[in-house]
Amino acid sequence: MAYGTNIDVFHESKNDKVFYYIKDDEDKRTDIYVVDKVKKIIEYYIASLDTNAVILEGFACLPDFVKPKGGNFKTTRLTYYLNKFIKQKSFSTLVISLKQGSSISSDKLTLNIIDFKKLRQTVIDMTRQSQIELNGKLFQILNEIFPQVFSEDEIALPKTNKSFLLNAIDTINTDNLTEQDVAKITNFAVSLSNRFKRQDVNERVLIGMKDKIRIKTLEDILGEYKKLLAEEPNEQKWQLFFEKYIRVFDTGYVENLSKVNISVFSTKKPDLMMLDLHNYIDIYELKITKTNLLNYDASHDNYYWHSDIVKVIAQAEKYIKQIQDGASDIIRTIKTQTNKDVEIIRPKAIIIAGHSKQLKNEKQKQDFKMLRESLKNISFVLYDEFYNRLKNFYELLQKKNS
Repeated sequence: MAYGTNIDVFHESKNDKVFYYIKDDEDKRTDIYVVDKVKKIIEYYIASLDTNAVILEGFACLPDFVKPKGGNFKTTRLTYYLNKFIKQKSFSTLVISLKQGSSISSDKLTLNIIDFKKLRQTVIDMTRQSQIELNGKLFQILNEIFPQVFSEDEIALPKTNKSFLLNAIDTINTDNLTEQDVAKITNFAVSLSNRFKRQDVNERVLIGMKDKIRIKTLEDILGEYKKLLAEEPNEQKWQLFFEKYIRVFDTGYVENLSKVNISVFSTKKPDLMMLDLHNYIDIYELKITKTNLLNYDASHDNYYWHSDIVKVIAQAEKYIKQIQDGASDIIRTIKTQTNKDVEIIRPKAIIIAGHSKQLKNEKQKQDFKMLRESLKNISFVLYDEFYNRLKNFYELLQKKNS
């Protein structure tokens, strides 16, 4: 808690102690420090420190390095760095002493006043230095005071020391990074993938790096996908979603050809048209999760495609025929507009529509499976099936990289 300069400080005496406190607008009392004049001990409270209190030992009155109205050291930046050390070593008490030497016990950090002032002065002198540089310098000083606490590799030393970099990763505020900063960090990370003598290690590092990026990307996409499943939006919203992420869903795609102006499509064109690694074309037709899937034929006790799906299948088959019939024109157009070479032999169509919650009994599920398997050069995927495939792949990557 920070305390303003206009706040009044009250005090009351009990036995040998004087309690100093402030009041809020509702007259609620908050103790800010307690002075024991006989023992010359002050309990000073700093909310942003992970300790019970700061014990000022050997002081009959408040020293000049803390704020007289409570709440913090006058050098507020010092609080942050001291707290990092306190949290790292799980101390519950911080003592600043005129009498004792600096020491560490299981849960208590004691700093002699000379060592404390050395730390404080370092912060004052380095106010214009970066957070990383300052953090490194302070940890060097703490190592000089407590050499038994740190190993050599744990100290954030100059840039040649790996701990400087590792410490920077923990302390940097990513909110302040620019696009150029991120690009620089990315290039540095990629450069690490060929620093080992053994090629198999380099390959493992690079694959691990790619997997971690993909895990984070899939995590975000799955969250967005789940919201869309609950929202049940229109076709346009689904199309924008798949257009944005289709190359993450399937890394076999190298180019989105949906924007290419292909004349063979008369009045309509596929929702997505993708080029894969082998220069073959896939087309996508995207409907909505509420698209009706099946109708029931009571006389034959079986299910058949609903008219909504019949239309989608017919449209997909029409696209496949148009692509085949106009193959030479399409190949030439794509080459002119994208400089990509394509092969058109038998294009594949993927229809994404409906939701498995429409399949309420085993008969529906079996008939849907049979109908789907009977399609030629067309894959039919339900929206929640596609989500589950992505989720399974995400969990597989997580397990592999855990």
